[in-house]
Amino acid sequence: MYSLGINTAGAACEAAVLRGDVVLAERREDMARGHDQRLAPIIDAVMREAGIAFSELTSVAVAVGPGSFTGVRVGVAFARGLAAALSIPSYGVTSLAGLLPVDPPLGRILAVSPAKKRPPELSWWAEEFEDAVSLCPPAEIDLDALRARASLADLILSDASFDRSVLPELQVTASALTAISVAHAARLGRAASSPASPVYVRAPDATPMRAPPAA
Repeated sequence: MYSLGINTAGAACEAAVLRGDVVLAERREDMARGHDQRLAPIIDAVMREAGIAFSELTSVAVAVGPGSFTGVRVGVAFARGLAAALSIPSYGVTSLAGLLPVDPPLGRILAVSPAKKRPPELSWWAEEFEDAVSLCPPAEIDLDALRARASLADLILSDASFDRSVLPELQVTASALTAISVAHAARLGRAASSPASPVYVRAPDATPMRAPPAA
């Protein structure tokens, strides 16, 4: 059973190939934009390194957000297109489910990731889990909601960009969303959607251009 994991939801473009729970190859390139140009070459490189043909893949897993609007679109479109071409399933894993360790502790887990990072308009993406099962879709929450939800959690997970000075009383465990963690999440049944579908908690900042009014 060979799976391909894809993560373009943040400031990186990465892919990994796994056989079951064994990582055969992985590659990551840090970037704020340009995922559409680099994703295919990166995937081709990890497939070559893993030494398997695309026809041997049995599933594709992709981070579906919340995160970079453009990055999510690129990753999901590629994953769905590849899965359709190979007649295999594509699984969408939320960026927060991808923070969960392979063997998370039992109980309530709050996974968070910074959304708006410029004071005073701070906010976070958040998703709650009970025994690794999602309790609700990801949402964008403010400081008061973060404090309230954190008080109910047995464990708080966040990526490395979490500013601990905002709520210094919180005991936050660092985690990382990667192509590998996305593939593991899908393997463990933590996918949010199949086929993969993007999770847009917030409307995109950019708006489509409007046609000029008729003369």
